Amino acid sequence: MLGGIVFNLANILLVGAIAIAGLAVAFPVAIGTALVLGTILTYLVQRTGNPALLFAGVALALVAIIADALAYKELGGGKLKVTKKGIWICIVSGLLMGSWSPFTAASMAEGAGQLTPYTSTVFFTLAALISTFVFNIYFMEKPLVGKPVSLSGYTAGQPSWHVLGLLGGFIWSIGTAFNLIAGRATGFAISYAIGQSAPMVAALWGVLVWKEFAGANSKAKTYLVLMFLFYAGAIAVIANAF
Repeated sequence: MLGGIVFNLANILLVGAIAIAGLAVAFPVAIGTALVLGTILTYLVQRTGNPALLFAGVALALVAIIADALAYKELGGGKLKVTKKGIWICIVSGLLMGSWSPFTAASMAEGAGQLTPYTSTVFFTLAALISTFVFNIYFMEKPLVGKPVSLSGYTAGQPSWHVLGLLGGFIWSIGTAFNLIAGRATGFAISYAIGQSAPMVAALWGVLVWKEFAGANSKAKTYLVLMFLFYAGAIAVIANAF
């Protein structure tokens, strides 16, 4: 449940960081911090896998995240003025995002009375749901960016918007469950490192669905290709750490 609370707060801060600093800054700072810290902490909880290959793969993934950010910057993502506030929110989000995995790994460590990946998922998502009523209400009154909003605004939204939000949560929950299940088989540090592929998946949606890179210059496309190559290399190296 601690893992779910920490993740929820980290995710809210990440969204705020993207609104303030832009994708090109928020993702490499927050997700990069989370990738390195989370893998190290989780490995300390459960020392499974070849550490040399594991952290070599993490380094490749970090380069891929930076390449992804540079690609979006070439599209104009760097137009936002980056403030100290935005950078600090990115860092705090990354530190929290890298801290939830050790809690779930510890809850499922081998031994009598430990949780299975399935029960851990139930408590993780339940804690995220409950803590939302605390975190969301607080940030609605004291937003990181923009003006305060009221609860009445929820009912003003179109039903399709709410359905899309529920669908996103459904997909995230399935992905998290698979990540925890894989961790029991491969080691939680390995599953966490591979699971931090959000920038690559987001870029795929941007390229294939939203056509964000249509008409992009050659520099942006080069960074994009490098991002996919480094991420593929990272996943291959980390997979062989098992």
